[in-house]
Amino acid sequence: MVGRTLWPATAGVKPPPGRSLALPANCEATIDREIERLLAQESGWLIFNTHGSDDEGWGPIRATYLDQLIERVLARETVEALPAGRALARYAP
Repeated sequence: MVGRTLWPATAGVKPPPGRSLALPANCEATIDREIERLLAQESGWLIFNTHGSDDEGWGPIRATYLDQLIERVLARETVEALPAGRALARYAP
């Protein structure tokens, strides 16, 4: 799995992002970068959670970008898009 934690995992509510956290205006470049990292590996999986679309929410992506991203990634013969539970059932040892 490719990902990162922005705040320490603790019980309770996570604090909102502070000014010291450099966040993009949207997440599209970050998503593209993480997908390229994943595709450079022999195998792996990526779960990327966004917080909005089309100028709504925190670090949003455009709906048109998401449509194009799905088409672009699924055009690769070596890529599958599965719900996490189904992927675990199929590939977990």
